[in-house]
Amino acid sequence: TLDWVRGEIDRGRTATGDVGGLVIFSERITERKRLEQDLRERESRMHLLFDAVPHMITVLESTVGGVTYANATWRKYYGHDIAAVTPEARMKLVHPDDHRTALLLRDAVAAELQRPASDAEPRILGPHMIRMYGKDGSYRWFSVQTSCVHAHGGRPGFVIATATDVHALKQSEDSLSEAQARLQAALRAGGIGLLVWEVPAARIRWDESLLRVLGRTRDDVESRSVADVLQLVHEDDRELVYAAGARALERGDPLELECRVLRPDGSVACLAVKGCAERHAQGQPLRMIAAVVDITERKQLEAEILQAQKMDAIGQLAGGIAHDFNNLLTIILGQLSLLQLEGNVSGPLGSALQDIHEAADRAAALTRQLLAFGRRHLMQARAADLNVLVGETLKMLRRIVGENITLELQPASEPVIARVDATMLSQLLLNLTMNARDATERGGRCVIRTSIHDLDEAAAARLGGTKPGRWACVSVEDSGAGIAPEVLLHVFE
Repeated sequence: TLDWVRGEIDRGRTATGDVGGLVIFSERITERKRLEQDLRERESRMHLLFDAVPHMITVLESTVGGVTYANATWRKYYGHDIAAVTPEARMKLVHPDDHRTALLLRDAVAAELQRPASDAEPRILGPHMIRMYGKDGSYRWFSVQTSCVHAHGGRPGFVIATATDVHALKQSEDSLSEAQARLQAALRAGGIGLLVWEVPAARIRWDESLLRVLGRTRDDVESRSVADVLQLVHEDDRELVYAAGARALERGDPLELECRVLRPDGSVACLAVKGCAERHAQGQPLRMIAAVVDITERKQLEAEILQAQKMDAIGQLAGGIAHDFNNLLTIILGQLSLLQLEGNVSGPLGSALQDIHEAADRAAALTRQLLAFGRRHLMQARAADLNVLVGETLKMLRRIVGENITLELQPASEPVIARVDATMLSQLLLNLTMNARDATERGGRCVIRTSIHDLDEAAAARLGGTKPGRWACVSVEDSGAGIAPEVLLHVFE
């Protein structure tokens, strides 16, 4: 067999210093050469292995040292030799917006290298999302992890860094986030929320749009059980919601209903719910997905339209009655005029005929009011002094409301001239004084005042749509107990 021998030759000298011959020293180093060869082969296999890895792998002497090794993936991405990557050049490979992340990672690695070595496995730092420039000048997202290896005796060793290309994944995440943001914006604009009921886990998930519709916080709703969530529904609608949900889960029927829910501020929101149940392959319900639309404003508008339709129908009925009643009054007033024209009608009979005539005139005024209510009488606005007009109306009102309430007029100190339909104003005052009579105990008091107000911009804005300027005002105040809140909403009906 062949052996490796290490030799050293030196000149042998005599006592006088002359060269007396050669001295040869030899050492058998076959084992050491075998170990070195084995190490080189292992290192070569390791490099081949690292080159086959689709992640960038680098070995650095330290955080301030240069790159001592880079695998083929690294060299392919950067396109230059590791000798060109000095500590100063490394930061230029990082996107400017990610410098802070890279510096924090560098400081963490430096601190890890200074940590006393132990028998524990090296700690992995990361992953950190960092953008790095390639040889073509474009950047890609990488997930960077580092591990610090200590040398013998606990001295600072070297750093192994791996970088995984996650650019496509990051773009997908960004696209998904953008799509979710657009979806949430569309849901907010449409007043739509999404609800997912995980049936096996008995858990309900809410999106932000639905939380806004309900006026709830995430902590508030997610701490509730399914039974507690049902308590948010108006008590008159809970059975409907429960039954519709049961049919959707048990029979697979589409979930479609309208219900009312209670907000924390005490208000009620009307919701339209549409959804369906997803099932396992075996048929068991997996989850219920539902879209929830806030239809509160639509319901209010429908109620207003329905009320308007009812008022229109009543107006048509009132107009028809008034028309027929007016024909009867025409006959009555005609006959009264003939009787009074015959002359010599005096005494009690004459007084009775005059009372009948006045009553018929008031009835004719009432028909004009009914015709106005039925939209068959056009507004006849004329300039009039409200002090005089209200005073004349008050005479009639005192006979109608009776002695249960005292009617009092407090006119303005100056004429209050305004364009007004006298019949409509009389009807308005009649309604208010009749309400005052019904709302007060016997001996109550109702005061009608006339006045003039100069409204500036701010005052006009508070009144809602009124223009600034000089306005006539008629106010009616009684000593009743007030108007209940549920009735106050309908005072203009």
